[in-house]
Amino acid sequence: MISKGVTKQLPAFTPPQYVQSNYYVRTGTTLVLRPDEAYFNWYSNEADTKNIWQHHLPVQYLYLAEKLK
Repeated sequence: MISKGVTKQLPAFTPPQYVQSNYYVRTGTTLVLRPDEAYFNWYSNEADTKNIWQHHLPVQYLYLAEKLK
């Protein structure tokens, strides 16, 4: 079922067929950005870190993506 907000904004929208599973996600190619010791020297992984989302910011992603080269 499509919400009224979606049909109002996108009247021609036809939803894709969904798989009845929790394991289904529409994505492109997966790139695994594995942190190493140097990464954790820059960005703490301690439980008391105030910014719990620090590993999901553009600077951190860029740092790890550049290591893929």
